[in-house]
Amino acid sequence: ARRWFSANHPLEARVAAFRSGHAEDAGAWPQMAELGWLGLSLPVIAGGFGAGHAATFELIREAGRDARPEPLDLHLVLAPLLAKAMPAQAEALASGAMRIGLADRAQGDDTARCSAAGRLEGRAGTVLGGAHATHLLVPAARDGVPARVLADLQAPGRSRGAGRLAD
Repeated sequence: ARRWFSANHPLEARVAAFRSGHAEDAGAWPQMAELGWLGLSLPVIAGGFGAGHAATFELIREAGRDARPEPLDLHLVLAPLLAKAMPAQAEALASGAMRIGLADRAQGDDTARCSAAGRLEGRAGTVLGGAHATHLLVPAARDGVPARVLADLQAPGRSRGAGRLAD
């Protein structure tokens, strides 16, 4: 992993691109999937490698040392939980076809809620890993009870806006 990180999209090139206002490049994510990293923490029965926390966290540490912009840490932690809850999505998680973002609760009266018909309405707050996410875990009230809802960001009626959180 250390060799791959230093050879692919090195930190210095990403910092230069960031300073010139260029957006994050999504090209590394398919390569990480091809290396098997996105399936590292998935159970073997779900098509992953079933790696334990030590191996998973070591990959996260290496990505952190290189200040990777891809939400690899978020994926490696959430993918096994999602695969357990929705086994049919395990392959999409391992292949990188499903990219998860994690939303914070929106401020104000327009926070997300799940209607009686199961429709997600309202807004989410700041999103971790949202630049190229295909799905978003959104905190939403369902019948007055706090829950997390998985929203397909490619569904009609969904929108997102970019925001720069650091300069």
